[in-house]
Amino acid sequence: MSGCVGDACLGLKVIQGELALPDDHRKQAIERLQYPRPRVQLGRAIAGLAHSAIDISDGLYSDLGHIAASSAVACHVERDLVPVGEVYRHYLGELGWEPALCGGDDYELCFTVPAEAEDELAVTAERLKVSVHRIGRIEGGKGVKILHEDGEFVPQRQGYNHFGG
Repeated sequence: MSGCVGDACLGLKVIQGELALPDDHRKQAIERLQYPRPRVQLGRAIAGLAHSAIDISDGLYSDLGHIAASSAVACHVERDLVPVGEVYRHYLGELGWEPALCGGDDYELCFTVPAEAEDELAVTAERLKVSVHRIGRIEGGKGVKILHEDGEFVPQRQGYNHFGG
């Protein structure tokens, strides 16, 4: 995936009055929500490398679910490899992983590339000055599994649902 997740979700929680943050964190989180940086250049650049790609608009967990369903595969994510935003990192212990993994509006790209394309991906990302992170692997099966040292993370809410909120 590109970039990081979580800060936009915090911005939405602040705007909705669900979370109070110090002024500097509040401003950064709201800015991340209101002024996303869609990775259009990266998307175009990896078109020949990636087997699949989606923007993280409905939450990483939910959007990975779209890749898994469309490709008839299982996405296994190593939770501790998922990069969280600069502001979110300060509140990870308090908020846990669910808002970062299931919140939306990050507009980063989540994509799959074969192992043999990782070096080319790294060169492309460096050229575009975009951070990319390997967060897991594709396997046989179906669905999304977010794994961590204590087992599997199972979210209470799976991401934004356009028809149910």
